Amino acid sequence: ELDTILHNAPTSAAEVLRSVPGLRAESSGGEGNANITVRGVPISAGGSRYVQLQEDGLPVLQSGDFNFITPDSYIKIDGTLDHLEVVRGGSASTLATNAPGGIINFITKTGEEKGGHIGISHGLGYDETRLDFDYGSPISDKTRFFIGGSYRTGEGVRNTGMKTEDGGQIRGNITHNLDNGFIRLSFKHLDDKAPTALPVPVQVVNQRI
Repeated sequence: ELDTILHNAPTSAAEVLRSVPGLRAESSGGEGNANITVRGVPISAGGSRYVQLQEDGLPVLQSGDFNFITPDSYIKIDGTLDHLEVVRGGSASTLATNAPGGIINFITKTGEEKGGHIGISHGLGYDETRLDFDYGSPISDKTRFFIGGSYRTGEGVRNTGMKTEDGGQIRGNITHNLDNGFIRLSFKHLDDKAPTALPVPVQVVNQRI
């Protein structure tokens, strides 16, 4: 639910999923490249093998364990997220590919209630400035719209000596209700850079010859 998501203040898809019973999400690679699985299914080769991630019912990637190209890297958490829908267990495998363990569906807001939010945040003790916004409203009795997104820039939570976070996303939709359903047009533009922080020890030695 939206109240639970706001209370946990997640910054990545993996952090959102930690509040879902039966799911295991390891954000060991930083904001993206997380390991995601369900109870009883092992994490194999990283990523989200056996679990499909979707946005509004559409798969982000058909395979969940490409090296360093995991589905959660293409899901950015901001004010556009309304709630999650999760199907765990064997029935999920009949609904989508790469889903014997489950399906995780990130549902976007659709402007059912008029209003929105805007916020600017800046890191305390680290370099990051972020802008979030979302707004939705009915246009008529049967039509409504929604638009929102986020943008951030800075060094990030780790000291890298350079600007390693830069970019964001914008999402929107327009919905027209019919007598027996609805028609919805949606768009998403994602152009973001985030560092991958792997738990691998590195030593740099400067030598003069």
